[in-house]
Amino acid sequence: MRPAYLTLSCAALALAACTPTLDWRAVRLEPDALLQFPCKPDAHERTLELEGQLVPARMLVCDAAGVTWSATQFTLPDPVVATATVDKLRLGLLDNLKASGVQAMTPEVPGATPGTPWRAAMDGQRPDGSALQARALFVARGARVYQLVVLAPPASDAAWKAAAQEFLDGLRWPV
Repeated sequence: MRPAYLTLSCAALALAACTPTLDWRAVRLEPDALLQFPCKPDAHERTLELEGQLVPARMLVCDAAGVTWSATQFTLPDPVVATATVDKLRLGLLDNLKASGVQAMTPEVPGATPGTPWRAAMDGQRPDGSALQARALFVARGARVYQLVVLAPPASDAAWKAAAQEFLDGLRWPV
């Protein structure tokens, strides 16, 4: 009996070790965007001033595998200011994180307003001064601007980078 108990215990431990830390799920950013999140996000809503106007912002955020995953949708009163808003938001993130080593690119994001997609990897700091690594995507579609950010401690294993890419690539609008 004892060897069977030991085998069963080892099997249970091995199964627990194989349990994924990230639990991917499709999440809707109202009213029309879909995003793959690696954990169940909490929703927060508030109003911010952007481009001299009060703008509703809806944020989804969760923590998994020691990494923070967030997506914020801003609904602008006029889509004409979308490009300027994307620029202002990305510069604000770079400033807030005291970003360094920024590696930016202009990705293809199907359905996005031309000229708005911006994606970057960077090092930065939390408000308490501790170091972090970040990945971000900013993009607009009409009067909606999306800010996706992934924040990880510097000691995170390399797997978070692939998961961050999957998260940032996961923004979609149904046809």
